[in-house]
Amino acid sequence: MTQIDVFEKFKELANNKIALLWGEPLTGKTSFSFFLANKFQNVIFIKIDRNYTAEDIKANVKSSNLKIFEINDIQDLINVIKLLKKVRPQNALIIVDSISSIYDMCAEQYMDNRPLMMNKYRDLIGMLVTTLATLKQDKNTIVLIGHARTNWKTGEL
Repeated sequence: MTQIDVFEKFKELANNKIALLWGEPLTGKTSFSFFLANKFQNVIFIKIDRNYTAEDIKANVKSSNLKIFEINDIQDLINVIKLLKKVRPQNALIIVDSISSIYDMCAEQYMDNRPLMMNKYRDLIGMLVTTLATLKQDKNTIVLIGHARTNWKTGEL
């Protein structure tokens, strides 16, 4: 399969839908999202993963209209979700890398209160997915990236 074939197949499967790229760390999920981003004019990249920088995105994504939101804490994520609801982008590729990092943010902030941490995590994922489901109706293609973990109770690989 050529790069064009891969993109066309993805476009056919995921156009105006929510796609999940899920797998072990370092298997190319983010690199694939960069590849996809270069095929769209409008790209919204919500960077939660701490393993690379916004500069890495800019170096790899040459989209004519690239918006990067770096998420450093829970409030940043809430603010971006509110902004997306308000702005309602259309015909964009929206990438969220990585939904697994939301767990890490919650664990850091609420490490002394596991029930509160799990409730906050559930609420954030619910808010994010509900908002993205609404945005897909505006002809957006959404890609969620998640890292496989062997122990979801502890969040350890």
